Amino acid sequence: MNHEPVVLVVEDDDDSRDVICEMLREEGFAAAAASGSLEALTVLKAGLHPSLILLDVRMPLMDGCDVLNVIQRDPDLAEIPVALMTAGPERDLAPGALLLRKPLDFDTVIGLVSEHCGRPPELDLRDSRPA
Repeated sequence: MNHEPVVLVVEDDDDSRDVICEMLREEGFAAAAASGSLEALTVLKAGLHPSLILLDVRMPLMDGCDVLNVIQRDPDLAEIPVALMTAGPERDLAPGALLLRKPLDFDTVIGLVSEHCGRPPELDLRDSRPA
């Protein structure tokens, strides 16, 4: 079983989700993507156990706060840290969640991810050709 730290990015906007995942991967983190609340809950129930969930607040069907409530009530998922991503007012922040303001500050996101996932191993960029 692979225990590599992974960040689950739940964002219904394709471009935003792709940018966040790509930014995380460029920094050396593993990222999984879900296009909305139902897909996120499906992958979590299927066994994905991320080190951190970045969860958009405003999504169709179920908003991020509703998804957070489901996660917090599930004993298998309740300990996973969740950061709500929102451009809305503070009232969007649900108890037990972290807050990331949109537009996202990538240094803040990387700091939060590093806190929960550790730093990824440094890439060895030395020339590996024989001397």
